[in-house]
Amino acid sequence: MNYVILFIFCGLVLISQVYASEVTLIDSNKSSADSVQIDEEEINDDESLDHDSSQADDFKEMDDFINQENERLKEIKLLNLDLEKANLELKRRDIEQKIVQLDKVEGSAIYEKHENRKDKLIKLAGIFESKTYKQAILNISGVHINVQEGQNIDGILVKAIKSKAITIEYPDGQIQELY
Repeated sequence: MNYVILFIFCGLVLISQVYASEVTLIDSNKSSADSVQIDEEEINDDESLDHDSSQADDFKEMDDFINQENERLKEIKLLNLDLEKANLELKRRDIEQKIVQLDKVEGSAIYEKHENRKDKLIKLAGIFESKTYKQAILNISGVHINVQEGQNIDGILVKAIKSKAITIEYPDGQIQELY
């Protein structure tokens, strides 16, 4: 008995599917008949859609090209900045060399002025001062030396250290202030 009920149920399902497919077939025939009556406007719309998609592709290609060119311009700007930096470095080195040459010329003139003292070229490099302690840095012939008041370096006595200058005394008794 269960087989009979199952057989009847399967038959009903099959009949309902056949009926549904016939309705769908009839609906599809109607829609295909309607689609045969396409007018020129719809054809033009399809062509315009193709035209629009080709324009979109063209715009995308142009955008990609512009982005590539912008990247190239950035790279060129970076190269120009690197070149400017290298040129500035060269100029800085040239200026440093000129300063060294000027120091040699200036230093030799000072040295000739004090040749009879048998001294060396002495320049003041810096002064450090607190309430209890005073110290100066002297550049003696290119060598930096820390000195204090009363210190004797190769016969040159540091007599006084003030806030902006120091006083030194040479072995021959001449006194010089360095600023």
